[in-house]
Order: sequence, then C-alpha cells, then structure tokens
Amino acid sequence: MINNRAVTIGIIVHTDCIISGHDPGVTTLLTSKNGKILPRIDPDANIAKILKLR
Repeated sequence: MINNRAVTIGIIVHTDCIISGHDPGVTTLLTSKNGKILPRIDPDANIAKILKLR
C-alpha cells in the first residue's frame, strides 16, 4: 500500500558498517504516516550534541 502523506526524515551517513552499507546511505530518524512532523529551525542543532557523542 502506498501512502502519499507519509514523511520520513533521515540523516546521510558514510561508514563501513554492514548495517548502513559501505557507501553513503540514509538512516531514518523520524517517520510519520500522516505527514504531521512540524519543523523547527534551531541554529544550535547538532545530532552529535543531542546524542551526547561530543
């Protein structure tokens, strides 16, 4: 079944991990089957900071 309202937000990755593959790929961060993901601009946003990797 195709849902034309669905939305997926992902992050571009590059790794040699067998899960993400050897070439650039996309890892899903958020999904919504009804498209209701509201964006917010945050100049300090950084996925590494949010995940406490740095």
